[in-house]
Amino acid sequence: MTPVRIDRLALEVPGLSPPEAREFALRVAAGLAETHALPAAGDIPTLEVELAADPRAGASLLAERVLGELLRQLARGA
Repeated sequence: MTPVRIDRLALEVPGLSPPEAREFALRVAAGLAETHALPAAGDIPTLEVELAADPRAGASLLAERVLGELLRQLARGA
């Protein structure tokens, strides 16, 4: 498998505590690292995900939603 290199991953998620933000970021990164849906080579343009706020959603659910949307965009070829 060809390694994937992410030059920059910026996440802005207001309202998370530092531990929640860390969990969220690690889950998104792990999900990207584990997927086989990433393009084999080449540059991926900037992707943007906006989700409606849900105060009941924890870091884990939020990470799943963000990762799902990122993978959908990548599958469409952004």
